[in-house]
Amino acid sequence: MTLPTQHGLIRPFHGARSPSKARLFGLKGHQYFNRAAREAGPGHAGANMLDTLRDASRGWVAKLLLILLVAAFGVWGISGSMFTAAGNSVVTVGETTVTPNEYRLAYDRQMSTIGRQLNTRLTSEQAKAFGVPERTFGEVIAGAVLDEQARRMNLGLSDDRLAKLVADDPAFHDFNGRFDRGNFGQVLRSVGMSEADYIESRSKVAVRAQIVEAVSDGFQAPDAMIEALASYQSETRDVDYLVLTPSILDPVADPDDAAVESHYEANKADYEAPEYRKITYVKLEPEDIADPQSISEEAVREDYEANKAKFSTPEQRTVDQLVFSDQAAAEEAAARLESGTSFDDLASEMGRSPSDIRIGSFTKDDAPSATIGEAVFSVAEAGGSTGVVAGPFGPVILRVSEI
Repeated sequence: MTLPTQHGLIRPFHGARSPSKARLFGLKGHQYFNRAAREAGPGHAGANMLDTLRDASRGWVAKLLLILLVAAFGVWGISGSMFTAAGNSVVTVGETTVTPNEYRLAYDRQMSTIGRQLNTRLTSEQAKAFGVPERTFGEVIAGAVLDEQARRMNLGLSDDRLAKLVADDPAFHDFNGRFDRGNFGQVLRSVGMSEADYIESRSKVAVRAQIVEAVSDGFQAPDAMIEALASYQSETRDVDYLVLTPSILDPVADPDDAAVESHYEANKADYEAPEYRKITYVKLEPEDIADPQSISEEAVREDYEANKAKFSTPEQRTVDQLVFSDQAAAEEAAARLESGTSFDDLASEMGRSPSDIRIGSFTKDDAPSATIGEAVFSVAEAGGSTGVVAGPFGPVILRVSEI
């Protein structure tokens, strides 16, 4: 496919289209689809789908919605910031998918449209408030549905028609209003979009429009709607007004003292200034009065001993425990520990994992019970174990894993 320029022809776009897809824009509306249905035969999926679409669009409300859908996928041009992304699809409809990059392009178009209306660049918080993510998601879903139907009907776009649509896009025109190959490449590069991606996207938009045009052909808005719109757009008001200037007013006499006094008393606050006070102050900071040299070593030591808890961190110990069903079993286990059996071996024999026996880290005051706290903090070093201790749920043997 080639595009005309004022300098001749430009190089072909990548990606040839099949002959079966090159017939669409040669016809329009019902003419094309009736012909496609006759060529395919009565059992063709495209013909059946068109019949269903026409049946569903006989109401004027449905047709209006379809026309609005076409507007959403109109010739959007290229503007704003573009993003690149890779990964799985955002939406899947049959065999048609919407990639993260396509979603972000649609999101950017929504941001640009609202930004132009408000004459500002939207922040992400403002975009959420305007519902841009939800509107974009609805747009790409609708587009994917139409693309899937076009795929099932084997619809396409002729290269000549697609070339004309691209050439007619004002985003790529020079100052004379003609397509400029240089502008075309520059615009695509500025938004980080390849020629193949743009051509594919533009082709999809055109095919979607053809599907909707086929089911909305012959639509006429109700008279009440036309009258209401015409009234709204063309209605005017005749206004009579009088300009008041000092020259047409009667002279105003100077007020007497009584009138001035009365007005002042009624509006005294407008003529009074608030009362102020002038003060003198001295800013006093701790370093201005502190004198560390005046405090003796004895006073410092006495204060430390009296408040030692404020300057120290209570010791914590990480503890494991083995719980036994009775005192005899616990005594037997304690004897085995004394004879050289390790705490971990006993745990394994009892079917306990490291996470099963770990009860956590705590200070002496925070121990599960006073008895356990006393026993645990009597162990001299990490790795040591206690004898049999009366725990809340039966006899236990405790090991200090960390100090």
